[in-house]
Amino acid sequence: MNENWIRDPPNVLFFALPRLNYDKNKQCLVKDLEKFDFEKIIYADRMLEANQGRIASVIEKTQKWEDEL
Repeated sequence: MNENWIRDPPNVLFFALPRLNYDKNKQCLVKDLEKFDFEKIIYADRMLEANQGRIASVIEKTQKWEDEL
């Protein structure tokens, strides 16, 4: 998984979404036309470089709970 961390939250945040997938059957790139939804509020603190360790801990705990379920 590719992760990008920011030092300071910007006033405007842009996302670049790779919308191409390799189709093994067709042996070529195919454009992904599925709808992409995201929340209207984006909590930039989850992407701050200073919070990287804390976020990793939360992800690890969440994964443990999912495995237990």
